[in-house]
Amino acid sequence: MLKTENIKLAIIGAGRWGKNHVKTANGLLNREQITVCDFSEKAQEVVAGINPEIKFTTDFDSVINNKEINAVIIATPAETHFEIAKQALEAGKNVLVEKPITLVPSEAEELLNLSLSLNLKLMVGHVLLFHPAVLRIKDGIENGGIGNLQYL
Repeated sequence: MLKTENIKLAIIGAGRWGKNHVKTANGLLNREQITVCDFSEKAQEVVAGINPEIKFTTDFDSVINNKEINAVIIATPAETHFEIAKQALEAGKNVLVEKPITLVPSEAEELLNLSLSLNLKLMVGHVLLFHPAVLRIKDGIENGGIGNLQYL
Protein backbone atom coordinates (compact mmCIF):
# COMPACT_ATOMS: atom_id res chain seq x y z
CA MET A 1 0.00 0.00 0.00
CA LEU A 2 1.32 3.41 -0.99
CA LYS A 3 1.78 5.74 1.96
CA THR A 4 1.01 9.41 1.42
CA GLU A 5 4.60 10.38 2.11
CA ASN A 6 5.59 8.33 -0.96
CA ILE A 7 3.25 10.25 -3.26
CA LYS A 8 4.80 12.85 -5.54
CA LEU A 9 1.81 14.39 -7.31
CA ALA A 10 1.55 16.61 -10.34
CA ILE A 11 -1.73 18.32 -11.14
CA ILE A 12 -1.96 19.23 -14.80
CA GLY A 13 -4.45 22.05 -15.20
CA ALA A 14 -5.37 24.36 -12.35
CA GLY A 15 -8.41 26.02 -13.86
CA ARG A 16 -12.05 25.74 -12.87
CA TRP A 17 -11.89 22.11 -11.74
CA GLY A 18 -8.16 21.62 -11.29
CA LYS A 19 -8.01 24.17 -8.47
CA ASN A 20 -10.21 21.82 -6.43
CA HIS A 21 -7.61 19.09 -6.85
CA VAL A 22 -4.92 21.55 -5.77
CA LYS A 23 -6.93 22.42 -2.63
CA THR A 24 -7.47 18.75 -1.80
CA ALA A 25 -3.83 17.83 -2.41
CA ASN A 26 -2.74 20.77 -0.27
CA GLY A 27 -4.85 19.38 2.59
CA LEU A 28 -3.51 15.84 2.23
CA LEU A 29 0.12 16.19 1.18
CA ASN A 30 3.11 18.33 2.04
CA ARG A 31 3.90 21.17 -0.35
CA GLU A 32 7.10 19.39 -1.41
CA GLN A 33 4.97 16.53 -2.74
CA ILE A 34 2.88 18.71 -5.09
CA THR A 35 3.68 20.23 -8.46
CA VAL A 36 1.10 22.12 -10.48
CA CYS A 37 1.44 22.65 -14.22
CA ASP A 38 -0.64 25.15 -16.15
CA PHE A 39 0.02 27.73 -18.86
CA SER A 40 -2.08 30.46 -17.31
CA GLU A 41 -0.80 33.29 -15.14
CA LYS A 42 -4.22 33.34 -13.49
CA ALA A 43 -3.79 29.67 -12.54
CA GLN A 44 -0.44 30.50 -11.00
CA GLU A 45 -2.13 33.18 -8.90
CA VAL A 46 -4.85 30.71 -7.84
CA VAL A 47 -2.26 28.14 -6.76
CA ALA A 48 -0.29 30.79 -4.86
CA GLY A 49 -3.53 31.77 -3.12
CA ILE A 50 -4.00 28.17 -1.97
CA ASN A 51 -0.40 27.74 -0.86
CA PRO A 52 2.41 29.95 -2.18
CA GLU A 53 4.92 27.19 -1.41
CA ILE A 54 3.43 24.70 -3.90
CA LYS A 55 5.74 24.30 -6.89
CA PHE A 56 4.23 25.77 -10.07
CA THR A 57 5.46 25.34 -13.62
CA THR A 58 4.33 26.06 -17.15
CA ASP A 59 6.71 23.40 -18.50
CA PHE A 60 4.73 20.20 -19.08
CA ASP A 61 7.84 18.30 -20.20
CA SER A 62 9.54 19.00 -16.87
CA VAL A 63 6.63 17.27 -15.14
CA ILE A 64 6.56 14.27 -17.47
CA ASN A 65 10.34 13.87 -17.30
CA ASN A 66 10.53 14.24 -13.51
CA LYS A 67 11.23 10.69 -12.28
CA GLU A 68 10.19 11.60 -8.72
CA ILE A 69 6.60 12.39 -9.75
CA ASN A 70 4.69 9.11 -9.54
CA ALA A 71 1.10 10.31 -9.85
CA VAL A 72 -0.66 12.78 -12.12
CA ILE A 73 -4.11 14.33 -12.03
CA ILE A 74 -5.28 15.64 -15.39
CA ALA A 75 -7.82 18.46 -15.19
CA THR A 76 -7.41 20.00 -18.62
CA PRO A 77 -9.87 20.42 -21.52
CA ALA A 78 -11.31 17.05 -22.57
CA GLU A 79 -9.72 17.12 -26.01
CA THR A 80 -6.26 17.03 -24.36
CA HIS A 81 -6.93 14.12 -21.98
CA PHE A 82 -5.77 11.30 -24.23
CA GLU A 83 -2.38 12.72 -25.19
CA ILE A 84 -1.53 13.93 -21.69
CA ALA A 85 -2.63 10.68 -20.04
CA LYS A 86 -0.74 8.59 -22.59
CA GLN A 87 2.47 10.56 -22.04
CA ALA A 88 2.07 10.32 -18.26
CA LEU A 89 1.53 6.56 -18.36
CA GLU A 90 4.46 6.06 -20.73
CA ALA A 91 6.56 8.05 -18.25
CA GLY A 92 5.62 5.59 -15.48
CA LYS A 93 3.07 7.70 -13.63
CA ASN A 94 -0.25 6.61 -12.15
CA VAL A 95 -3.02 8.75 -13.63
CA LEU A 96 -6.36 10.18 -12.59
CA VAL A 97 -8.15 11.86 -15.51
CA GLU A 98 -11.16 14.06 -15.03
CA LYS A 99 -14.18 12.95 -17.00
CA PRO A 100 -14.50 12.24 -19.78
CA ILE A 101 -11.39 10.10 -19.88
CA THR A 102 -11.22 10.66 -23.66
CA LEU A 103 -13.56 11.82 -26.39
CA VAL A 104 -13.08 8.59 -28.38
CA PRO A 105 -13.81 5.15 -26.86
CA SER A 106 -10.91 3.47 -28.66
CA GLU A 107 -8.52 5.99 -27.07
CA ALA A 108 -9.90 5.13 -23.63
CA GLU A 109 -9.30 1.45 -24.39
CA GLU A 110 -5.76 2.25 -25.50
CA LEU A 111 -5.08 4.06 -22.22
CA LEU A 112 -6.54 1.16 -20.23
CA ASN A 113 -4.43 -1.39 -22.09
CA LEU A 114 -1.34 0.77 -21.66
CA SER A 115 -1.93 1.14 -17.91
CA LEU A 116 -2.45 -2.60 -17.53
CA SER A 117 0.69 -3.45 -19.52
CA LEU A 118 2.74 -1.05 -17.36
CA ASN A 119 1.05 -2.09 -14.09
CA LEU A 120 -0.05 1.49 -13.41
CA LYS A 121 -3.30 2.86 -12.05
CA LEU A 122 -5.62 4.66 -14.45
CA MET A 123 -8.66 6.25 -12.88
CA VAL A 124 -11.44 8.58 -13.99
CA GLY A 125 -12.78 11.30 -11.71
CA HIS A 126 -16.47 10.94 -10.96
CA VAL A 127 -17.43 13.36 -8.21
CA LEU A 128 -20.77 11.80 -7.34
CA LEU A 129 -19.84 8.14 -7.70
CA PHE A 130 -19.39 7.67 -3.94
CA HIS A 131 -21.74 10.42 -2.75
CA PRO A 132 -24.06 9.09 0.02
CA ALA A 133 -27.20 10.19 -1.85
CA VAL A 134 -26.11 8.41 -5.03
CA LEU A 135 -25.22 5.28 -3.08
CA ARG A 136 -28.65 5.30 -1.42
CA ILE A 137 -30.41 5.71 -4.77
CA LYS A 138 -28.31 2.87 -6.20
CA ASP A 139 -29.24 0.67 -3.25
CA GLY A 140 -32.92 1.53 -3.71
CA ILE A 141 -32.77 0.63 -7.39
CA GLU A 142 -30.98 -2.66 -6.76
CA ASN A 143 -33.37 -3.64 -3.95
CA GLY A 144 -36.51 -2.63 -5.85
CA GLY A 145 -37.38 0.08 -3.34
CA ILE A 146 -37.55 2.86 -5.91
CA GLY A 147 -39.49 1.13 -8.68
CA ASN A 148 -38.85 1.32 -12.40
CA LEU A 149 -36.13 3.83 -13.13
CA GLN A 150 -37.11 6.22 -15.90
CA TYR A 151 -34.31 8.76 -15.76
CA LEU A 152 -31.44 9.74 -13.49
